[in-house]
Amino acid sequence: SADILIRSLPAIPTAGLTQDDLPRLMEQCREQMLACIEAMDRELLAQHKLPQPALPARKTTASNPNV
Repeated sequence: SADILIRSLPAIPTAGLTQDDLPRLMEQCREQMLACIEAMDRELLAQHKLPQPALPARKTTASNPNV
């Protein structure tokens, strides 16, 4: 048996946004998800008393349609 961690992030308002706002919205979503995943990783590592590895530098990808 195993535990599963699930986090629900706050809603990001999209009223009034256009297609031109899509790259910025994608980047905002990605940054929020990465921050949450990194926080959850730190929590799990601390909970199990494991060493915390250095996290790689983040790259922005909103302008890359292949990501």
